[in-house]
Amino acid sequence: MGPQSDAAHRAFPDPPPWVSCTLSHTVTCPGRHHAVAGAGFIQGDGALAGRRILILFAHPSLDRSEANRPLAAAIAPLEGVTLVDLYAEYPTFEINVDREQARLLSHEVICFMHPLYWYSTPAILKEWQDLVLEHGFAYGIGAAP
Repeated sequence: MGPQSDAAHRAFPDPPPWVSCTLSHTVTCPGRHHAVAGAGFIQGDGALAGRRILILFAHPSLDRSEANRPLAAAIAPLEGVTLVDLYAEYPTFEINVDREQARLLSHEVICFMHPLYWYSTPAILKEWQDLVLEHGFAYGIGAAP
């Protein structure tokens, strides 16, 4: 379950009832509540307990973020979670394909965390997807199982 986009968050200031049943942690910022997969969901009895989770975080204006920044701050310290800030790690967009593919292979759950831009992802995540999820690795003959 990924975070809601900023536009969706403004339309639904509180998470729908099914979110609070599924997720176990709420981050509170001024006047807003954001549901995230918390310690109980990831580390306790939840479906993701004991799984290696990779969160690829892509937000081009983190200082202006009202939803993604507190969500990232809440999940970063959780055991079993690797949070990668793609804009911080690759400021020139020169993505290390071998390192990123190794990261994918060393995790069981992959989550893309980003604001929604015109029904798409931010530029760096699109670049990451185009380069890292290449033929022969993510799909096609010789792809990783």
